[in-house]
Amino acid sequence: MKYALLIHGSNAADGPERDLDPKIAAVLDRPSVAGWTRLQGIGAATTVRRQDGRRLLTDGPFVESKEYLAGLIVVDAADLDGALAIVEELQDLRPNVVIEIRPVLETD
Repeated sequence: MKYALLIHGSNAADGPERDLDPKIAAVLDRPSVAGWTRLQGIGAATTVRRQDGRRLLTDGPFVESKEYLAGLIVVDAADLDGALAIVEELQDLRPNVVIEIRPVLETD
């Protein structure tokens, strides 16, 4: 089963300008990692809503959250415990991030 690991950060020092830690790169190079991407900083975000039938654009990541979405990793794991093992390893390397795990909806 595929799981999306949504990486949330609250520290500007963990932004996209930071070089990718070689230990994290080694985790991302594993066969169980189906894909990953880092996102540009929160200043590049645009939030889109509909209000009264019209599109409303707001500069920035203005979704109710204390953290910002910093990246996305898709992993193949047998079950949630397998995904949790990868998350634990990533948080050992970067303890200040919050990682949300969500099963990927696979369609035919």
